[in-house]
Amino acid sequence: MRHRLIFFALFGLGALLAAAQPVGAQIFAHQLDDSGPPPGYAVLSLPEDGHYTGDRISFIILPPDSQAAQEQEVWLTLPGAVTPETAVFGGYGIGGSQRATFRWAWNTSALPPAKYPVTFQISPDGPAWRQWVTLRPASQLPTPIHAATWQSIAIDCCVVYFASGTASQRDLEDLLEIAEAQSQAAEARMQTTFSEPVSVVLLPRVLGHGGFATDKIYVSYLDRNYAGEAFAQVLHHEMIHVLDGRLGASLRPTMFIEGLAVYHSGGHFKPEPLLPRAAALLDLGWYIPLAHLADGFYLKQHEIGYLQAAALVEYMVARWGYPAFDIFYRNIVPVSGRTQAAAIDAALQIHFGTTLADLNRDFYAYLQANPATPEQTADVRLTVEFYDTVRRYQQALDPNAYFLSAWLLDIDSMQAENITADYLRHPRSTTNLALELLLANAEAALTRGEFAAAQAGIDAVNAVLQEIENGATAQGSLTTPLAGQSAGRRNPGAGTGRAPRRL
Repeated sequence: MRHRLIFFALFGLGALLAAAQPVGAQIFAHQLDDSGPPPGYAVLSLPEDGHYTGDRISFIILPPDSQAAQEQEVWLTLPGAVTPETAVFGGYGIGGSQRATFRWAWNTSALPPAKYPVTFQISPDGPAWRQWVTLRPASQLPTPIHAATWQSIAIDCCVVYFASGTASQRDLEDLLEIAEAQSQAAEARMQTTFSEPVSVVLLPRVLGHGGFATDKIYVSYLDRNYAGEAFAQVLHHEMIHVLDGRLGASLRPTMFIEGLAVYHSGGHFKPEPLLPRAAALLDLGWYIPLAHLADGFYLKQHEIGYLQAAALVEYMVARWGYPAFDIFYRNIVPVSGRTQAAAIDAALQIHFGTTLADLNRDFYAYLQANPATPEQTADVRLTVEFYDTVRRYQQALDPNAYFLSAWLLDIDSMQAENITADYLRHPRSTTNLALELLLANAEAALTRGEFAAAQAGIDAVNAVLQEIENGATAQGSLTTPLAGQSAGRRNPGAGTGRAPRRL
């Protein structure tokens, strides 16, 4: 009788525990797919470039249909867990792409090297699948990466954060001088001061086009920055954003936020004459009507939008003066139920007695009357093509760097959790190295005005990416002569303490 009571007690406890688990946790054994994500779904994991014991691993689940996935729940069951962790599909990043994110969900510090199962379930009745994650010994990581920590130093303008053992630490003295100089230049342009130091985080990997700003500034600094070597330019741009934000306004339309930053930086990725280069957009058939540019600004072609917005600011300042422009900009207010273009149109009528349609007509006529030179037009065309290629590369082979959905982490959280691996480790295959070197070469050639060399590098990268998109493996796609030479080159940084930068 006693044995029977124990049996019924254990049976009842088991039933109670089973009832307490989400439905998906009970059906894994019956519906689990061991072949990886079902068609259309994708799983990204960080840190990249393999996983090692001690990692805090994050998982990102990308759905096949963004609309259908909104607010759907995802269950993640980690090795040894009784109940799953949950996340909801929602908009992420500048582009608002749908994803479910489990940030730093799996702490592997107590686990030995082995292969572990991780299970995913789309609730309430979506697919379930299992993936295997291999944890390698932490001893296989290079010492500088394994031992890296976040460090900081305070200077007049800024608190500068950097990871130990990186190019930022090596070049810190020069970078601090650049930060002070750019902060003073930004203050002079904006006619205000940093009332308190701004946090500047030096990232040891490429994110987006090299810079982001919240209330803090994040700028890429590394030996092989395939998105360009314009560190000071990008830092200045982001400092303008911070000062602009601190000055405040009711709306601050995106077109003017970015246009103002490029205008006050004297160019986007390099010093450039804004109005003549914007005139090149007419020659290329790339001019975007202002009402269209103002709405969904970040989804327009990036370089065209930023150049045209900055040239518009320069045109308006030349026509009405900077004080009048600044008053207009700071007093744009939302129009209930309407777009940013509608808000701009209303403010133009109040402050300048004109409409957005009239401003578009006048601005276009000015550009027509002041055409670009053939060299400027060629440079603009190649700049657009180069950065389109950078983003195509990121989407294919470095997805967490892509600007619309970049893996941007707050420095305070990273310090608190001692997270450096998410930025120190990124894709490093032979194909990644080869294409990044080609991109760096093309950008350098474009900066020197060597258009044929820039075009050759851009074409080589796109040829490889096309093969990958057509189904070739990343390694097997290095079939173009220039890409093959890039992959086969000896490390040009060997023995210098620097990563390879160019061919």
